[in-house]
Amino acid sequence: MQANPDLVAALSTTGGGPTTWAGAQKETGVKIPAIGMDYTRVNLDLVKNGEMYAVVGQPLWDESFTAAQLLKKMHNGETVPYYTPMDAPIITKADVDKYYKMLDDAAAMMK
Repeated sequence: MQANPDLVAALSTTGGGPTTWAGAQKETGVKIPAIGMDYTRVNLDLVKNGEMYAVVGQPLWDESFTAAQLLKKMHNGETVPYYTPMDAPIITKADVDKYYKMLDDAAAMMK
């Protein structure tokens, strides 16, 4: 942000990006709409507190489950599509409670 003062927004494609962009905004005093990946509790907190505009809700469970289904089909000689689109919603402040609940439910299942 210091090297590019004309920066107007940011997108990070790594799970740690929200922490980085929130810190950069705090350090520079410049507020920009920034979106990062992964709905970890830390990243959701940054969205809830207004330090990040949003995070992407990557469907990690669904990706793994679908991959296993596709591999089974391939193993059985079935044809599978080249591309399997999946929803990855943009999670804004208005949506964080749903994702906190998902994290809480997952943690409860691990006990």
